[in-house]
Amino acid sequence: MRMKEKLGILFLISLTLATTSCILFMLNDERHFDAVKDREALHKAIDIPAPQGATFNRQAEVIKSTHGYVGNYYSIEMDWEDIKNHYRNLILPQGWEISEETEKVLLFKKDGLTITLEWLQKYPSDRKRGFVFGCSKGMH
Repeated sequence: MRMKEKLGILFLISLTLATTSCILFMLNDERHFDAVKDREALHKAIDIPAPQGATFNRQAEVIKSTHGYVGNYYSIEMDWEDIKNHYRNLILPQGWEISEETEKVLLFKKDGLTITLEWLQKYPSDRKRGFVFGCSKGMH
């Protein structure tokens, strides 16, 4: 192989690597997850008092290189509508916006984070009532 051909091949390889790096950087910039900083943000977002009478059961945490989730599980005797109103009154004044509401899920979004409030009671006749209040980044 001649020197010009070798230089041409090296140039194309370098150009391909540079282009790929730029594309990955741009994609990662939108979804970048900093495990330390974002973990703190997730915990801070759910550092909101539970409704009166709620019993804390456990906390779930999943932190990966691309996304994270922290959620608190509670049991309670309160109705689902009252729980949603409790959190709406505390979260909306902080600049969060409701992004989705279904029969059993209420989502708030702000600054790339998603707060999820989920009702866990399967049937209206269930005596066990509970909900999850959590926050995620990079999952929705």
